[in-house]
This record gives sequence, structure tokens and C-alpha cells, in this order.
Amino acid sequence: MNALIVLIFLLGCVAAEETVPNIEALIAQNQKKLYHSIDDMNDTDARYTVKKILTGLFGLKPYNENYLLPFAYREGHYTSYTPSDKYTNIEAEMQISLQYDLYTDLFGLDEVYSLAFTQKSMWQIYEKSSPFRETNYHPEFLISFPLYHASDILSLKMFQVSLAHQSNGQGNVTKLDYNLSTIENISQKSWIENRSRSWNYTTGMLVMQHRALFLALKGWYRLDDGTEDDNADLLKYMGHGEVSLLVPYGKGLYKTRFRRNFQTGYGLLEGSFSYPMANHDNVYIYAKIFSGYGETLIDYDQYVTKFSIGFSFSR
Repeated sequence: MNALIVLIFLLGCVAAEETVPNIEALIAQNQKKLYHSIDDMNDTDARYTVKKILTGLFGLKPYNENYLLPFAYREGHYTSYTPSDKYTNIEAEMQISLQYDLYTDLFGLDEVYSLAFTQKSMWQIYEKSSPFRETNYHPEFLISFPLYHASDILSLKMFQVSLAHQSNGQGNVTKLDYNLSTIENISQKSWIENRSRSWNYTTGMLVMQHRALFLALKGWYRLDDGTEDDNADLLKYMGHGEVSLLVPYGKGLYKTRFRRNFQTGYGLLEGSFSYPMANHDNVYIYAKIFSGYGETLIDYDQYVTKFSIGFSFSR
């Protein structure tokens, strides 16, 4: 019932009419008043520091989508790795993704050096104890090269390389953990299963544009050999690259992501649509359909079909 109420509320937001002034414009106006109301310091550096605090000018900007999806329904059930965890197939999903540009034009190519961090969490909010089923942490170092002179060749726009790490922050379960357990009459396997997942990799991405259409071709290479970790067969399901298509249409934005390992046949297809909420420039109704492998690290080798709806704060 709670999930149904959330869904009805979200659909109502889509149909809402713009009957009041733009919220972001009002907030920006009052933030400016707030700053000027205390702008009487003689110390120029201190005044600038206060301005940064009040207006949030710290150089952070969105990287991937930032969203909160209160309703996410999956076909089937999620695997539990401890006897006490009982998951439902309806949960909430959230993602925080930020980028900070460090430096530019080191080699005279107008390249930009950046740090990025993405955190994605699956929250069993409709369960009694509301546990977080899985959280993935994803720091990256990026170098982006604009392709001005190649704009007439296949409409090339940007080339980007990165060095990345992805982990779910879980520790490795060893035989020592089992031997030290004080739980009686429970087999080792049913007591707790290893939930540690991680990998290190480097990427190359090429972005092309044709009018309002954007196409991104991204490939990756795993840096660790995958023979002694907890997800040695990760690339079997993740493949070695993906294709993304971005299609803006009016105020709406369609995104599609496709990935496939042609040797194993595993992959994914994801589609999303976002549309600005009434009276907001930076809040969007956001819906997403995911079908395939690799939704999160904990279930990278499980086929998931899932529909999610909620709000995004960047796109």
C-alpha cells in the first residue's frame, strides 16, 4: 500500500500545472538576499569564504544522474546473504554522483582533469527494519579531450579516458570467521556468505553528436587479473564495453544504455526518461527500466528486470 501511494503521488507530480513561480529562481533570489544581508565584512577573503558557504560555490557539479527513486519493483526476488535478511522485491533506489575539475590544458590540448565519485544504494525501505541491501562506491580519475577539429568527421565531440575503482565496501569472509562464530548448530554456508565485490579498471570513451542525438561508445580493461578476488568472472557478465544513446525531445530526455558480452551472451538494456517537474528547473520526474546483468556488484551474475520511478536532480 505504501508503494502504491508513492506511485500515485509521483504520477500526480507529472500532471501538475505550472501555477506558481519557478522554485529555483525564488531560492536563488533569496540566497542572494541572504548573502548581501551579511555582506559588511572588511576582510575580502573572509567575505568570499562566507559567500561560498552560503551559495555553495565549491566547484562540485553533477557527474552521472543524481536521483531518489522511492518505488523500484523487480520481477523475482533478491538473494539474501545472511539468515536474518529477508528482502522484498519492492525497494527504494538512490544515487549521488559528483565531479570536481582539478586542472586543464596541461599539454595544450584543452584537456580537463577531473575527479568523480558515484555512490549507488538499494534501500529496502518497505521492510520492517529498512536495511540497505547493497551500496556501491565508484571513485574515478578522468581526462577529457574536446575534439574541436574533428567535429566534421563522424561528428566527434569528445574523447575521455579514466582510471576507476568500484566496490561494495564489504569485507571478505574467511574460514577464520566461521571458526570464531559463536552461533551454534548453523552450517558455515547458511551462517553468512561472502559479500565482498570489487574491481579496478581503465576506460576509453568516444562521444559523437548528430543534431540533437548523442552517442557514446565506452570500453574498459580490467587491471586486476581476477584470479584471486571475489568476482573473478565479472567480465563474463559485464562484458568489455557499452553503448549509450541520449535523445533530448523538448523538455524531456531519453537515455538508452546497451551492453553485451558477445562471447557469453550476457549483457543489459536500460532505458530512462526524465521530465522537469512543474515550477522546477533542477528537479525531474525520472523513470527507469533495467533488464540484464550487473545492476549492482552484489548481484552482477543475476538477471534482474526492474522498473523504478521517482525524482532526479541532474541528468
